[in-house]
Amino acid sequence: MGFKEAEEISSLLTCLVCQKGFGLASIYCGECGAHRSVALGIERERTSPRPAATSKAMTPDSHSSGPKVNAGPAFGESSTGKLNFVEKISNWLLNRSGLVTSLGTIATLISLYFVAQTIEYVNSDPSTQVDSYIKAVAVHDSQYFNSPVLTPKLNTVPFLPSQYNQWPEAALNSWIRTVYWNGWSKSATSVLSPGISTNSLNLDLVGSAKAGSFGIFKQISWAVKGPMATLEIRYPTSKNLPIYINGIAAGTTSKPAVAQGTYYVFPGPIVFTFGNPTLDVNKFTVDIGTSGHFTIPQ
Repeated sequence: MGFKEAEEISSLLTCLVCQKGFGLASIYCGECGAHRSVALGIERERTSPRPAATSKAMTPDSHSSGPKVNAGPAFGESSTGKLNFVEKISNWLLNRSGLVTSLGTIATLISLYFVAQTIEYVNSDPSTQVDSYIKAVAVHDSQYFNSPVLTPKLNTVPFLPSQYNQWPEAALNSWIRTVYWNGWSKSATSVLSPGISTNSLNLDLVGSAKAGSFGIFKQISWAVKGPMATLEIRYPTSKNLPIYINGIAAGTTSKPAVAQGTYYVFPGPIVFTFGNPTLDVNKFTVDIGTSGHFTIPQ
């Protein structure tokens, strides 16, 4: 059986390989299978010479020149024989697979650490510390501020006597508080709104990190960032003017119940009146914050 693609009416040409008839429109020799260009002598046969065909039938073991199929460029090469950019990267990664695997493992562990630590910080809500501060302020008892957690850097400055530093209805449930915190920066702010005041107070807290789970995940302990507010009292030079602090008589400018000077004060409104309170003579009102320095008169 030969390689004829179609029946030819006549074979006017002669195949130079097998010396048999060759059709005018044939692509391959019907006897030996040589390509047209080889059969007609246009180009040389690319394989080693074959012995003359002894039979028209081709056996499976016979070596025919057959049609040549261009397999294209080898894997990893472009049509010009050069590696393209993507293949270069692929080869680089394959050659350094150990390094790439190590870096990937390290990056995964670092990501897991950041996720776990963020969860730890999110759960370190400083609201408990804020509630403790509010409780100490609401009862207006200076003994609660002996702890550096509530009042850091507390020095020898005295507290304003509690009978003059009371608020009406200063109960725990009269406070509204909202806490914002960031464990990574170890900073927090609580917005406090006492029910007796129209102004909001900002309580700043600072966190300190200590080793937690497995000795690597940090836990945050919160504390009030700065000392509580101070109030500097100055009396008018006029003599014998009655003094009222938050509506409570506090002597006269000649003999004040509270001497001039600087005092720690609890946050909230404080009203000083010098003179007859019904006439609102020399009345000074100041909203004390959770920290800072204030003066009377302003």
